[in-house]
Amino acid sequence: MKGTRSKSSSRGWAAAAALALCLAFPAARPAAQTVNVWVEPAETRIPPGEYCTLYVHVDDGVDSLSCAECVLSFDSTVVFLVSARKGQLFNEALFPVFFVPDAPSADTVSVAACVLGYRSYIIPTGSLFEITFEALALGATDIGIERISVLDIDRNQ
Repeated sequence: MKGTRSKSSSRGWAAAAALALCLAFPAARPAAQTVNVWVEPAETRIPPGEYCTLYVHVDDGVDSLSCAECVLSFDSTVVFLVSARKGQLFNEALFPVFFVPDAPSADTVSVAACVLGYRSYIIPTGSLFEITFEALALGATDIGIERISVLDIDRNQ
C-alpha cells in the first residue's frame, strides 16, 4: 500500500543500518602473532651430482596453523630442483591436506599446503615443506625466501 510502512520493511531498514554500522566500525582483529620460519640446513656443501634436502620449519609462535605458503628462489646454474614435498607437520596432520608444489620458473619453487575442513589445524613446531635439490656445478647459491605466509585456525595471517 502506498504511503504505509510494513513491519518487514522497517526490519529491513534496521538490518541495513546495523550493516552500515558494522562497515563503519569494523570488528577488531586479533593482534598479529610473531611466527618464525626458517630453512635448514642454513648452509651445506655438496659436490655436483649429489642431493640436498632443505626443510622449511616453523616455530610455536602461533598455537594453531591451517595453511602455509613458501616461495624460494635459487641459482639454477648451480642447483636443480628435484622435488618439493609436504613436511612432517602436514604429513602427520589428522585432517586431509591440500598440497600444491609448483616451479613457475627454472630458478623458483613455490609450495602451498592447507589442512582441509572447518576449523582444522595442526600444532607447530616442525617442518612445513621439504625441498630437494641436485648440485649441478661447483659453487654456491643463496636460497632466497621470496614469500612466506602462515595462517592460523581462523585463516588469519
